Amino acid sequence: MTTIATLEELLAHAHGLELEAVERYQELADQMVVHNQPDLVKLFQTMVRVESLHVEMCIRDRAY
Repeated sequence: MTTIATLEELLAHAHGLELEAVERYQELADQMVVHNQPDLVKLFQTMVRVESLHVEMCIRDRAY
């Protein structure tokens, strides 16, 4: 486990987690296309957009 001692470290860690979430939700959306589940494709694509906003927030907050 990594010890987080500063706000910068916390934001860097959060950024990594959010990037991973974007990748995972995109993978799920892609799999739902393969399995012909359009409602789930929409859901996971929405989650990709939400998590992408979180990534942007982490980047913005790290700039301060």
